[in-house]
Amino acid sequence: MMFGSYNKFHNKINIDAAVVSSLDFITSLIASCVIFSVLGALSLELDIDVEHVAEGGQGLAFVVYPEALSRLPLSWLWAVLFFFMLFFLGLDSEFALLETALTALYDGFPKLRDHKVRSKADCSNSMWIEASKKSKWTFSVGRPSSFFAPFKLSATAD
Repeated sequence: MMFGSYNKFHNKINIDAAVVSSLDFITSLIASCVIFSVLGALSLELDIDVEHVAEGGQGLAFVVYPEALSRLPLSWLWAVLFFFMLFFLGLDSEFALLETALTALYDGFPKLRDHKVRSKADCSNSMWIEASKKSKWTFSVGRPSSFFAPFKLSATAD
């Protein structure tokens, strides 16, 4: 909804919604074909049933995709690119969340719109300062609570 404010007033939103929904559906189909074909190949290779190859859920991406990438030529390059992609997807989500909060702030205080760059920089800097004071970075791929990102910001008391 917030990103719609960047569109022209007479933009045909139904076409944009149909394109985004269709591309999302096609991407899901391609991803499911990749996951299930790799699970099938692993099942044949290990000589066990498919349901015992890997656990389901969001963590499946950290099991099946790395296994598929390890079988490609230049597997180290594909693995690095895959995890960079996951990192940038998480970073993109954080920027979208920041932009949502700032848009609400700009709507409440219209005079801040003249200082967008400064307010974004101040907001980002204060987030990083608070995170460094109140939290620690932990590598937590193996924990069930961290299936959405390879790095998790966990709060600890000083």
